[in-house]
Amino acid sequence: MGRIQEAQTIKQFGLQAGDRVGVLLAHPDDESLLVGGLLHALKAGGVVVHAMTATNGEASTKGNPDFVREGARQIESVAALSKLGIDANHRHYFNLPDSELHLPHARERLVSLLNAVVEHKRLSHLFTLGTEGYDGHEDHIQTHQAAVEVQRLRHISGKVLAVWELQRDTPGEAFVPVEPTQKLALAAEHDQFGIWPLHTSLEALPQVLYALHGHLLDEPTYREVQMYGPLLQEETYRSVTPNTVTTDDSMHNSSVMVSMAI
Repeated sequence: MGRIQEAQTIKQFGLQAGDRVGVLLAHPDDESLLVGGLLHALKAGGVVVHAMTATNGEASTKGNPDFVREGARQIESVAALSKLGIDANHRHYFNLPDSELHLPHARERLVSLLNAVVEHKRLSHLFTLGTEGYDGHEDHIQTHQAAVEVQRLRHISGKVLAVWELQRDTPGEAFVPVEPTQKLALAAEHDQFGIWPLHTSLEALPQVLYALHGHLLDEPTYREVQMYGPLLQEETYRSVTPNTVTTDDSMHNSSVMVSMAI
């Protein structure tokens, strides 16, 4: 994208260069296949981006299991985010249990940590994986719900926080063009995907390969990428209206969250 197109892209969200936003992810790799286009557009448009990842993805059944258990998925996430220009001061890992974000203690902690980053980094916008988590993953859904809860709590306190959610089938309000080659290059940082540059020596690769956008993909990865096919062309987002309903539980959580430090 050229500089004018980048400015037009971020303007859809009411943003301009210098604004401070957060992108809330559930797992390492979400920054690549799901919202890689958004992260690139925000950075290219001069927006200050804080990427927050709720879990280390240790429950994954893909890739090298020892590698996953040792927490290396976070290392891969760091590599992908670094490619996007998001440095250590703008990467936040909450280290919550993978596939357990729906449990009360994990959910409360997620809301607390998210609220602390929003408060201390003075974020004006949050981007999430959507009401349905795009692919229905429960952790994706829980991160979105946590963002909506933080938006509501801040609204009660008279503070404005815009929340935008990634869409799958529902019409959107903002559209981010995607460069598929770049998105696959980000995903290639993750061991759980079988993705290699097109010029990779074939001797060390599986026999069944698919060529796609300048990369070679093994068969399981090719099938998975096909499921996210639309996201290789464009990412669609919709704004979330603050929910102002107050409950005793949410007010209790609010008092806990304000006391949290990053």
